[in-house]
Amino acid sequence: MSRNNASHGLLRNSSYALVAEDEFSVTLEAVIFPQHGYPFLARHQVHYEIDAGLALRVSQSFINDSAAPAPFVLGAHPYLRVGDVPPEEMVLTVHAGTRLVADERLIPRSSVPVDGDFDFGAGRSVGGLDVDVAFTDLGFDGGIARQTLSAPDGRSVSLEQDESCAYVHIFVTDTFPGRSKAVAIEPMTGPANAFNSGDGLRWLEPGETFTMRWGIVGAL
Repeated sequence: MSRNNASHGLLRNSSYALVAEDEFSVTLEAVIFPQHGYPFLARHQVHYEIDAGLALRVSQSFINDSAAPAPFVLGAHPYLRVGDVPPEEMVLTVHAGTRLVADERLIPRSSVPVDGDFDFGAGRSVGGLDVDVAFTDLGFDGGIARQTLSAPDGRSVSLEQDESCAYVHIFVTDTFPGRSKAVAIEPMTGPANAFNSGDGLRWLEPGETFTMRWGIVGAL
């Protein structure tokens, strides 16, 4: 990778096979084979479903097929938008208490309370943002944390994540092909470099399954 790190992890270039599908859902699975730096056999299974309220619900499961406990962190990289509303006109709201401070390789080195230009609690205009940063101490309400992208006409779209996802990464860029700005709101069970720092790192026993849940919900 350009920053000499394992950006986006072991599944970045993996192929997924169809496990099941119906009118409103699909389940896909990829195998993680033992390799240099990760000598474990595991599977990543993702279930996508459109519910009765037309929200996208996603379950990501890590299944340990190894004979020994396996370490892991799960995450996703969804980009959000509100119809054809120009990104510069939208407002991004993030409810978090702590920001992770990263070095030039985007590896977290410390954490600080959210303040100043990194305080999105009251909403910030997307037009002036260039952000690539992770947050934790999220504002969970009823077991769900919500980060929202809002349009001037009152429409909005929210990324929801359950309490297994204690972190969210916010990426706002002007390098996304075909768009003047793009906004990714990324639910994560742990931050970058968790295998070294131990922050958010989980270990799963042989034969066990861990599942994180998130979704994308719109308001018209």
